[in-house]
Amino acid sequence: MDSKPHLTRIVSEVAWALTKFAESEKWEKSDYWIYYYENSDWDYVHFIFVSRHFDHDDERASFSRVWQYLVNYFRDDPDILRPVTLIVSSKAETESGGLHSIGSQFQEYWTPAPVSQTT
Repeated sequence: MDSKPHLTRIVSEVAWALTKFAESEKWEKSDYWIYYYENSDWDYVHFIFVSRHFDHDDERASFSRVWQYLVNYFRDDPDILRPVTLIVSSKAETESGGLHSIGSQFQEYWTPAPVSQTT
């Protein structure tokens, strides 16, 4: 599947926002991971945000906290989140495998800054 330019921009921008969330929580870079999968056939990007700080017993609260951060972060451009799906997961859960494992179609993402808005 070839990536669409707007999906590449969304990956960059949302990954940057998730990084900013982690920084706002005072997390070290070794405390969280961002995985993504671009589905250009269906025009969406799926993110899995993993952290040692997420409590696997209360994933709903963790998801709500992260999603609200993204909504606020993109308040001037809310359409960027339209094709985004998000799962938050504790590191312990993803390491346990099964339903919480990261599929092979996902890529880990790290970036020092978002891609230019002109892409």
